[in-house]
Amino acid sequence: MSYFNPFTRYETRLPTLRPGHIIRIADKYYMIVTKRTNPKKVTTTGAQTDYRFKTETSSTFTDMHGKLSLNRIVHIQYVAIDVDTNTRFNWGTQPLQSKDVNNNIQTWAANLSAPMEVDRWSYEEEMHLYVTTAATQNFYFMLIEYEVVPYLGEPTTPFLHIMANGQAIFVEHEGIQKTLAQVLATQPRPKGK
Repeated sequence: MSYFNPFTRYETRLPTLRPGHIIRIADKYYMIVTKRTNPKKVTTTGAQTDYRFKTETSSTFTDMHGKLSLNRIVHIQYVAIDVDTNTRFNWGTQPLQSKDVNNNIQTWAANLSAPMEVDRWSYEEEMHLYVTTAATQNFYFMLIEYEVVPYLGEPTTPFLHIMANGQAIFVEHEGIQKTLAQVLATQPRPKGK
């Protein structure tokens, strides 16, 4: 029997945040009040094209994307697969792996004992993972769900800034914040943000 066990090798690479940490999205700040670890298995049947892990596809995917109106931010940390069939992962409008090549992944790159790093943050349903598979596939996700509340004012300690493309960076001082503001001014935002 195989097990999804990213923590023996990966937890230090993608640490989880704790209650009290501050997150910035666009021009608003939020404070984490609850952290939930949420492993999830999903099976797709037959070949799939652009199969989306969001509520519109199935209500069982509600926990796989964030929704600020419900005070939920989701960090998709890892994914593993256990069927050797060509599988492509996408986020937003781009492939998850290379921006220039939409690579197929099989179990050699994302197996149960060595899952593939996703490291994408979602605060709205439009920010979700989707896949194309050549045949039936099992997906094993490690998700971290954060319940947040608005944080008034400006934090005096480092905070995590989640960008509209699902990437996140720690902002530790004013220089990073100024550079980030310039970069963000050129990026599209999800609907309603």
